[in-house]
Amino acid sequence: MTKVTLFNEGFREVRRSAGVMAELNKQAQAMASRANSIKTKAKAEYEADESIPTEHGSVARVKAANSTAAVDNALFGTLNKAIT
Repeated sequence: MTKVTLFNEGFREVRRSAGVMAELNKQAQAMASRANSIKTKAKAEYEADESIPTEHGSVARVKAANSTAAVDNALFGTLNKAIT
């Protein structure tokens, strides 16, 4: 059996690349749109933050933009349901 070893620094650089970060932004925006389309409370708003580089790669975040969305998410799991 062949053993595969990742070059971790190179792998992290790929995960921090502009192309990966652009795809993260696209996916986060899509998830925020899905959350806004399935929300239960009318005034709830969900938004996506721009992706940022981290120690291990990069991340983008989708979050409740107001307290109504926080309640909506806590009661109905809107953000979990928006993951596809």
